Amino acid sequence: ASTGAIKLMADKNGSYVKNLFVDNCVFENIGNMAVEVTNHRFDGIERFSNLVVQRSTFKNLGLNEVKTYHYGMAVSYSGLGSNVIVDN
Repeated sequence: ASTGAIKLMADKNGSYVKNLFVDNCVFENIGNMAVEVTNHRFDGIERFSNLVVQRSTFKNLGLNEVKTYHYGMAVSYSGLGSNVIVDN
């Protein structure tokens, strides 16, 4: 278990993540994060929007053996975006 379950990167010009809906899912035995969405351009453009994670279960996260990647977060949104909801 050395990776995340869902990782979406909107870090390049013209890339966007929109209308992601994760509902009633089970994330178990994951290397890093269960759900990760990034926008690391830092140019003032919102590259993700309308993201929902709800009624989901997170068990045994952060199994990656490399300490620098040993996070174990359930959900991570990083960078400029809008209308993000986590409701468990």
